[in-house]
Amino acid sequence: MPTMHDVARKAGVSQSTVSRVLNPDNTSASISQETVDRVLQAAAELGYRIDPLARAMKGKSTGVIGIIVRRFDSFLPHVISALSDNLRQAGYTTIEGEAGNNPDETLRLHTLFETQFCDGLVLAADPKGLNEEQARKIFSNKHVVMTAWGVPMPGIPLVNTDNRAGARQAMTHLFSLGHERIALLDVGWSGDHWLRRQVYEEMMTAAGLPYGDYLIVSDEGMQAGFNATQKLLSLKHPPTAIFASEDLLAFGALKAAHMHGLAVPEQLSIVGFDDLPFAEFSEPALTTVRQPVQEIAEIISRLLVDLISEKTTVNPSNEIILVEPELIIRETTAPPAR
Repeated sequence: MPTMHDVARKAGVSQSTVSRVLNPDNTSASISQETVDRVLQAAAELGYRIDPLARAMKGKSTGVIGIIVRRFDSFLPHVISALSDNLRQAGYTTIEGEAGNNPDETLRLHTLFETQFCDGLVLAADPKGLNEEQARKIFSNKHVVMTAWGVPMPGIPLVNTDNRAGARQAMTHLFSLGHERIALLDVGWSGDHWLRRQVYEEMMTAAGLPYGDYLIVSDEGMQAGFNATQKLLSLKHPPTAIFASEDLLAFGALKAAHMHGLAVPEQLSIVGFDDLPFAEFSEPALTTVRQPVQEIAEIISRLLVDLISEKTTVNPSNEIILVEPELIIRETTAPPAR
């Protein structure tokens, strides 16, 4: 691996000159452009890279942001992709770690990223079973922003979809079509899903509609949605509409409806939440609540960079930032059959 000494020798300058050219914390204003170009050319030809770990050990910025994600499936990869693009434009490199829905792994990744070489952290989605002690350790870094994390943590900025607003949009749409027997497919332990469930229960109660048999708490994913819908369709009075708290659950519901010989939306309406890229290509195309991925990514990037550069601190104006989602009406909802 080439060293700074190798670059200096190839460029015909001192090692301190190479350091001043390549180190963004130093100034190279007094160095001629010809020398700067020669150093950069030598570094490029040798494949020299500044070691972020060495910079971190000196207490300097590394230009690296760590992203800890619960799982790389469903909606989260699209958030991470947009976030990485935005941070790259701001001059940062991102590294991602998957916690596998394990609080201990989340803590391990946090410790690794924080103590080794990350200027800041993004925590994407609350892991199942996270306890108070683990949360306190994870949020000890002053440059942390959360997203897809339904329950706020005091002193930690949260940039998220307004889950309650999105759930209201979905339920209002189904009510407007005339549905009363509305089921919810819910991922019970996730904070985001918990907020969506709150709205479902509140709106069903306000409308005087029973929902005990129609509320199904399951795991994430298409198989879970399929299994839950099979159970719903076996009821004496099955629902005429299903609100799935994520698109993958909705896709499983579509499959179950097809296997039961039910036409969607003529005999069963289905609404999802996320608007995954392939939602418009399902058959029929899925009506769903679109999460504002790009806007969330832009806000997180801007806030995190400002925290790192100390242009801002955590305050009431940025501690909780909720972004309005949008109901996308496609082909899976219609009035109930009479």
